Amino acid sequence: MTAQLFGFGTHSTISALELSGNKVVFLLLGLIEMGRQFGNLIRMRHIITYTISPFEQRAFANYFSKGIPNVWRRFRAQVFKVAPPFVLTYLVYTWANQENERLKRKNPADFANDE
Repeated sequence: MTAQLFGFGTHSTISALELSGNKVVFLLLGLIEMGRQFGNLIRMRHIITYTISPFEQRAFANYFSKGIPNVWRRFRAQVFKVAPPFVLTYLVYTWANQENERLKRKNPADFANDE
């Protein structure tokens, strides 16, 4: 009987309706869970989340006084770790393209005697 009630088939709701008494409650709980929206598809246990009202938030609090100096500080701390590989890659790339163009050219001395 529980296999019919909690089964994955289409007949699980019909078998729950045919049962009498408190078994219909399981059907109602199943229908409630079927209507969940995306993002709330599963019920997580022992996970606590906290939210704040959008009216209490300050999206740009301390944006100019702390945000821009923080970005500059982080940029200065990382620029010498990130920039050298990019500069080296650019130099190798431009050298390789120039060398390729030079090697593709024909030697004019080979065609000096052609008329």
